[in-house]
Amino acid sequence: ATINMDGNSVYYSLAAVFFAQLFGVDIGPAGYAAIVLTATVGSIGQAGVPGPTLLVVAVLMAANIPVIGLPLLFGVDRLFDMLRTAVNITGDSSCAVIMEGINRSENRKTNAP
Repeated sequence: ATINMDGNSVYYSLAAVFFAQLFGVDIGPAGYAAIVLTATVGSIGQAGVPGPTLLVVAVLMAANIPVIGLPLLFGVDRLFDMLRTAVNITGDSSCAVIMEGINRSENRKTNAP
């Protein structure tokens, strides 16, 4: 379950937009695209890295947002970590239920008389 990290991707994107608004940085469409792309690709490979530090820095730098406000994020990261985990687990569970339903319907087709 290292590829379906929806909660992490959303968290990094929202953190970048928060810091952009905090520091008055105009992101623009290209900046939003860079944020989403970096957060999505980074969240896929982030499972083995403890804490959000490296990926948040990468996402902020991709959109030219100052990283000086990171201590603000780290102060509340413990709470957000629990929320990210809940979203990740919900996504994994949903995928498992969907795949089980697909397999069940295909098994009925192949086992039909």
